[in-house]
Amino acid sequence: MALATVDEVAVPNPVSLQPYRTFVEVAQPESDFIFRMKDGPRCSLYEADGGAWKLEAIKNIKEYLNAELADEIENKKVFIIA
Repeated sequence: MALATVDEVAVPNPVSLQPYRTFVEVAQPESDFIFRMKDGPRCSLYEADGGAWKLEAIKNIKEYLNAELADEIENKKVFIIA
């Protein structure tokens, strides 16, 4: 038997999350989100960092590629432009 209860709880706003938005092998940038709820079972998340996560993601991808392709970069077979 399932039991459902209704209670008011404080939800931190903004909340920091680290969703997968780039390659899974690369460290995912953490950013703030605003959590909104309306009457009934309706809720939403809004990005609250103005897209700053994209700059962090580019840096993380560059670092990953530099580490993984170090030999190829040193031998001038691969060039990282970032």
